[in-house]
Amino acid sequence: MKLGKQITFCPDFPGTAGKTVTGIIVWQHPKGRYILVEYHAPALFGERKIRECLQIVGGRIIT
Repeated sequence: MKLGKQITFCPDFPGTAGKTVTGIIVWQHPKGRYILVEYHAPALFGERKIRECLQIVGGRIIT
C-alpha cells in the first residue's frame, strides 16, 4: 500500500452504511498491519471528513 493511493471500500460510519466510498491512504502501520484512510461522508449540514483504520491481512484490506 502506498501513501496517497485512492482505495474504494465499504465504511462503518452510520451515514455511509451499505455504500462504497473512495478514500485516500494517509498513514500505514510500520509493519503493514493497518492503514488509515481519509474520506468524506454526508452529514446533516454538508460533508464530514472521516478517518478510519482498516486491517491488512495477506496484502488485502479487510473491512
